[in-house]
Amino acid sequence: VEKLLRASQHLRDGLVFWGRALLSEDETTALRQQLDGTKMFLESLQAYNSPGKLKNFRQEAAQVTAHRAGFRALAEVQSLADLSADLGTLASYLSTAEAGLSAEQDWLGKVRDARNDILAQFSDAKARNAAGFRQRTMSRLSALKDDYVRNYLAQHARARLGVDGDKRKASLLGSQRLATLKRLATIDLMPEQHLESALRRLVDLTSCFTLTEQEIRTTPICPHCGFKPGSQSGASADAALNALDEELDFLTEVWTQTLVTNLLAAQESVELLEPEAAQLVTEFTRAGKLPDNVDDGFVQALKDALSGLEKVPVPIDALRDALLAGGSAATPDELKQRFGKFVDGLAKDAPTGRARLVVE
Repeated sequence: VEKLLRASQHLRDGLVFWGRALLSEDETTALRQQLDGTKMFLESLQAYNSPGKLKNFRQEAAQVTAHRAGFRALAEVQSLADLSADLGTLASYLSTAEAGLSAEQDWLGKVRDARNDILAQFSDAKARNAAGFRQRTMSRLSALKDDYVRNYLAQHARARLGVDGDKRKASLLGSQRLATLKRLATIDLMPEQHLESALRRLVDLTSCFTLTEQEIRTTPICPHCGFKPGSQSGASADAALNALDEELDFLTEVWTQTLVTNLLAAQESVELLEPEAAQLVTEFTRAGKLPDNVDDGFVQALKDALSGLEKVPVPIDALRDALLAGGSAATPDELKQRFGKFVDGLAKDAPTGRARLVVE
């Protein structure tokens, strides 16, 4: 009776494996009717608890054997419930792992094939009750899990900064070079969005170096950083960090040259500066490189010297639209004309010789 009660409860809760109901509504209803009928019969037998009372039992043998269907239903429900319980943990793990992968992953195809095959066998009583079915299925699911764990750890290591990478990132964020660029970005002529983009990408690089294989075997997603393989693309985190390091060098070099070029063009303004500020600017343009300490005084001297120049922003989308002119093809001369017309339109309100175009 207790087994029948548990089986009925399984049917009420729904027998589900790998996100799919194992029984249709009609099958569930039929099995519950058989279980309930057999349960009522067994409960009626509890009154015959002595030889004397058993003499009053009036049911024929055929009536008793008719309840064999209820025991077969019980065995079927128990089999499904046991298999679902034994294999469900692995299937649930794989389902969660699937959700974190992109569609092109080969592993996803293997999981889909395994799910369709195993669910088909689940729906076939002969197949699921065959000797070795449980063990074969367990081995197949375990192999898929092993593949996932191995690949996840490799991709996690690629997408996240380790101990050394984390130290390098912290060093870049606290470097004198970055502090210098931040100060220079306050000058109107500097394309500060380039620095903001690099800084944002640097900050977004995630460090995670504590994940263990045992942890990822327990949960398919890193509990420390939540890394999902499907969300990662492009270069590795270490390669991205190297590229950003080089980009900061490149920005420093380009910005230095831009400042020198424009200061030479604004020599009249330099001569009007206070002697100390004028000396700072002159030494910078003569050396062609930034001083070791780019402080607020130096930056202010540059701003004052360049104050006669007018920054003209060049939105990249507007430039693209002007060159495409509605998407039509163009000869080299036509493209030059479009570009010239676009530039003239930008600089028309700026004083002659004072406009400085800055692509944003």
